[in-house]
Parts: sequence; C-alpha cells; structure tokens
Amino acid sequence: MITRLLTLLFVLSISSCQPKAPPSHNVIVEGIDSADQHKLATYFSAYQINQLEVFANAYKRVKTAHEMHAVYKQIDSIYDGLADSLTAQQQRRGDSIIDLDPINAIVNGIHFAHYEGDAMLINPDLAAFKKAAEYTPEKYDDDFIEIMIDTYGREKYFAMPAWINQTSDYGGTSFLGDEIGLNILTKIQTALAKSKEFEKELNEIRENIFYDILHVRCYEYDSPKIVTELNKVIATVNLSAEEKTKLNKRIEEFKSPSSEIKMGCAKKECKCGE
Repeated sequence: MITRLLTLLFVLSISSCQPKAPPSHNVIVEGIDSADQHKLATYFSAYQINQLEVFANAYKRVKTAHEMHAVYKQIDSIYDGLADSLTAQQQRRGDSIIDLDPINAIVNGIHFAHYEGDAMLINPDLAAFKKAAEYTPEKYDDDFIEIMIDTYGREKYFAMPAWINQTSDYGGTSFLGDEIGLNILTKIQTALAKSKEFEKELNEIRENIFYDILHVRCYEYDSPKIVTELNKVIATVNLSAEEKTKLNKRIEEFKSPSSEIKMGCAKKECKCGE
C-alpha cells in the first residue's frame, strides 16, 4: 500500500469461503459538508478539497472488498499534494503547531499526523478501513486490514513497522527473533491463497520483512534467537530457491557475524550509522 516509508503492516480466519452476513445498510461515513469544506480551506486548495470529497464519497459507497481496495489506493494519489500543503503551512507558522485533530475529525479513512520537523504523515486510518471491511460480504479485505494492523502495531499513526524498534526519526534496530516477521509472513501466505486482490500491498510488506532479515545491521537480540526465527521461516513459509539460499547464507552470517552486524542491542548501545 502506501509504502511511503517503506514502511508497511495481521489473525486470519479459517476460510474466506464463508461470506459475512451483509448489513442492513451501508452508511460508513458521511461526505464532507460545506461547513467542513470551509474549515479545510484553511489548509488545502479547492482542488485538494475536491479530492478529499471524492475520497469521502467513494468511501461512503463501499459495498465490496474490491471497492474498498480502490478507495484505499486513492490515498497514494493524493498523498504528495496534501502533505506538501500541510508542510508549507507548518513552515509558515514556525513554532505554532498545526492542530490536526479537526482535519482528522472531518476526513474519515485518512489520518494526518506530524512527523519529523515540519514533515507530515498521511496514513490510511486502519480503524476506519477495518469498519469498512466489516460491511462487505468478502472476508479477505478483513484479513488484509488485520495484516496491516499487525504490520504497524497500531491503527492510525505509523511510521515504522512493528518489527523495528525506532531509535531515530528514520531508523532503528530490528526485533528479528521475536517472530513478528514470521507471523506476518505466514498470514500473508494464507491471505494470498484466498485472494489476489491485495497482492501488491501484501508482497510489499513481504519484501520489507525480507529486507529486515537480509540487510539491516542492528538487531535487538543475540544470534540464537534470530537463527531460531529464520529456521522457522524456512520451515513454514513458501520460499523460492533463491530466497531459501539467501536465508541460509544469512543464518551463517548471524552465527559468525562480521563487525558490520550488531546483535544484542537490547542490552547495549549499538552504533548503527543512523
């Protein structure tokens, strides 16, 4: 999904073949009324407000998993402009921090938050999308949102995935060994076996987990705990021959680490070049 930070992320039900009972109505959110549009004009152009209105109205009409997915993807297309507008506003205000709560109260499905300095984060409001998924007859959209919540460990503001202990604005140490990645990889595998609707987003999360395994240099835990998780990944996750080779090589690197790989950072300070 939105992998602005590359950073994305879930327990799946036994089967998606048993559809949820449809609700008696489908009023998820209201569109943006004129009074709220006037409030948004403080921060956004007329064109951007129209984009938010289109988003809100599409979200209101969600009745299927495919429609929910389409609305979810809209956030990517409007992210840059909205973030740039808010950042410019914050720069003009200096130390006077923009109160984003009124914006979040108006725009359902999107969550606005301050990040580092004047930068802004615009994330899907996973709590709202979880509610939207409950209104569709399919189960795999519920599974996807659950995986996203597992991936980021929360429903609204998120910058780093749950497998990273954030120690700076843009980085941190890995929780590899806690089996967070293993559990998500297993759920992704199950979800993709049910439906390919969210394949792109789920594969992006999968790629980020493998990046954490293969390329991150600082880890919270010592070698035995890390190696145990990687052996479980090899045993339980469907891997290509290339992926399996890379994981086995990485296991050997963890067993006999070079000076570039730092482990046990939960018990000591690690210089990770952040």
